[in-house]
Amino acid sequence: MLFRLYLPMNVGGAKPYRRVISSLSSIFQSNIQRSKLEAQVCRECKTGQLKLEDALFYFDRLLKTEPIPLIHTFNHVFGSIMKLQGSKEVVSLYKRMRQEEGVEPDLCTLNILINVFRHLKRYDCGFCVLSDILKRGFEPDLVTADGLVLGLCSQGRVIDALKVFDKMSHRGVKSDVSLYANLIQKLCEIGETGMALDLHTRMIASGCKSDRVIYTLMISSFIRNRSLDEAMAVFREMAENGVSPDINVFRVMIYGLSSARRFNEALRYFDEMIAQGISPDLGIYNSFIYGLCKAGLWEDVTEMIKEMVSKGVSPDVYTYTILIDRFCKVNKLNEAIDMYDSMVSRGPAPNVETYNSLLDGLLKGCRLTDATELFKLMRHGDIKLDVVTYNIMISGYCKNGKIEEAVQLIREMNCEGLKPDNYTYSALILIVNQAGDSEVAKEVIDAICKSDCPPSVRQYRALITGLIKKENLEEARRLFDRFLNKGLVPDAASYNTMVNGYFKYGKLKEGMELMRRMEREGMRLYDSTCTTLIHGLSEAGNCDVAQEIFDAIGPTPSIIQFNALIDGMMKNGKSGDAKRLFDEISDKGLVPDAITYNIMIGGYCKNGKLQEANEILRQMKCEGLKPDNYTYTSLIHASCLAGDLDVAQGIFNAICKSGQSPDIFHFNALISGLIKNGKLEDARRLFGEIPNMGLVVDIVTYNIIIDALCKHKMLSEARALFFELEPKGCSPDSVTFNIIISGLLEENMVKDAVLLLEGMLNRKFTPNYGVKCRVRQVLARADGFKTLQPLLDTYGKNIFE
Repeated sequence: MLFRLYLPMNVGGAKPYRRVISSLSSIFQSNIQRSKLEAQVCRECKTGQLKLEDALFYFDRLLKTEPIPLIHTFNHVFGSIMKLQGSKEVVSLYKRMRQEEGVEPDLCTLNILINVFRHLKRYDCGFCVLSDILKRGFEPDLVTADGLVLGLCSQGRVIDALKVFDKMSHRGVKSDVSLYANLIQKLCEIGETGMALDLHTRMIASGCKSDRVIYTLMISSFIRNRSLDEAMAVFREMAENGVSPDINVFRVMIYGLSSARRFNEALRYFDEMIAQGISPDLGIYNSFIYGLCKAGLWEDVTEMIKEMVSKGVSPDVYTYTILIDRFCKVNKLNEAIDMYDSMVSRGPAPNVETYNSLLDGLLKGCRLTDATELFKLMRHGDIKLDVVTYNIMISGYCKNGKIEEAVQLIREMNCEGLKPDNYTYSALILIVNQAGDSEVAKEVIDAICKSDCPPSVRQYRALITGLIKKENLEEARRLFDRFLNKGLVPDAASYNTMVNGYFKYGKLKEGMELMRRMEREGMRLYDSTCTTLIHGLSEAGNCDVAQEIFDAIGPTPSIIQFNALIDGMMKNGKSGDAKRLFDEISDKGLVPDAITYNIMIGGYCKNGKLQEANEILRQMKCEGLKPDNYTYTSLIHASCLAGDLDVAQGIFNAICKSGQSPDIFHFNALISGLIKNGKLEDARRLFGEIPNMGLVVDIVTYNIIIDALCKHKMLSEARALFFELEPKGCSPDSVTFNIIISGLLEENMVKDAVLLLEGMLNRKFTPNYGVKCRVRQVLARADGFKTLQPLLDTYGKNIFE
């Protein structure tokens, strides 16, 4: 127990024991000197004019007096010293009294100590004193409860305070209105208005009378929480208990109901207020105006202002600010500006809130120039800019791509000594997410990290995400390390973001280390993150790292994760490892889906293992899964690759017989296979059948045929196909241009090639390496430069480098 430091046991030594006896016997003595000193001390303490040095002097005299004075006198001194902000001195003097003279405290002394520890914010010590009270056989009283409950409330532990209050009540401590009111207020402040209302009911039942202040607290809290019906119920209870509402209560009710667009009920309270002889003030009218503006009832707003003026109540700056703010929010910027001009010319003078509302409206209305001019006017006027002003402008600059101007305002804000808030951080996150310059991002992050009010975990994560998207991994890592160094605990989402970033930019070692740290802290990668990493790593050829992440998932990876790793292994030629994983799926209690089978079939086909692909196909059918277009396309490709055109044609025919229609991918696969096996005419015949099947030839099909025609020196047919593309609604792509131009140049048809080159460059397509080589060969000829001169003049001499 901490309080034992202040309650030493005096086992040895006769002096303390003698003082205890002396103190007890002094009750029955009539020493004149002692009585005069004690009377003088008590009298001085009660005047409230005692100075700290005088109180300390009296304490020393009391301690040296024979016989020792009563504890009652010491309590007067302790109380006076505590009121003189001398709480530390009280603790020190109490130790002296106990250690040097063995004077025993009474309940009053210990209550003073509880309040002393409350002022020193050493709340645990207060509960140690409570323990001592109980050990000494005292019963806690209202002062005890008051000190402990208020101490917990000032610490923000309001629910704990309520529990202590309940325990004290069970021990028979009868609370007064003051303690009830304090606890009700604190419960309302943390939004626990229901608990506050229950406590208020108990207060009434205990015989304490409520007052207008307590009712107003509860009504205001219900209004803040938008519990309007509950607020109205409390208002009725207030009247039933004989407590008359004042203008403040009516104002709160009218504001809450008007804001919720419950105008008829708000008017009933307005009428009731008038009936009770209370004249509406500016706050009442402003509450109505705010609600009507929010509802867009502008004609009613005008009527309300007319009535207000007719009653002799003039609009104030808050009235005008409400109107400007609501005009801006519904994009009535011209009306807002007119209202502002009226304030400037006739008064009242706009305040910083007025300017902020107009600034925000101008920026949201895409009027950056006007907003900037207004901001300059504020700077050079008597308006002191606040954090809100800077937040609005920084955010506005960011949204308009003015990063340098936004950063300049951050510097200015720092020079003005303004501390960023959550809205500032939102604007700064926008800067980091947009800034291409890593130095700008670094400056902004440094400003954030030096702030007295650090960002939340969510805001840190947003910053890290923005940096990673901008390929600024180094700065993201630096920010994440600062995150850890500030004692903040990253959440799983932050870890997932950072791990993703490491792997995305090839920092495999760092990514794995961060994964292991996550495991040590009891966190794991999201399934979506694991799937993305497995897919990306295996596609990039890092199958071992992908396997390690897959193994780290635990005993139950999903079929999606199996598919990602199997696909990566197949693409890296590791069909054996892929088959091993495929066989493990059923061991994990999972069932391969159509995607799994297609990955296996496609992988075997691309690796030239047609027999294994067919075996998987048989398994797929046995499991009741139907092969889809991807399955058939893979098999057609594989059969053509193996030179077995009969099998490829058989698969193609089987699609038709199964009731399905071949799609353009099947046609492309078979046409490509026919061409690769020297069957150009068969391919052209099949190409001609595509429209008969109700399909549209795509650019891939055209490219396959045009390429084959060029390679067979059939340039007339190739050119004819090329020029029929756009009339048939199919635009040539970069591949088409490169194929036909390369073919023309190879046959020395330079003029035709130049015309197509011009069309290609006009479409922003880039010539490939083969075309560039052939163009350079033309340029090396005597007449080549002249032929290509127009292109070189238009697109630059380095276009074919």
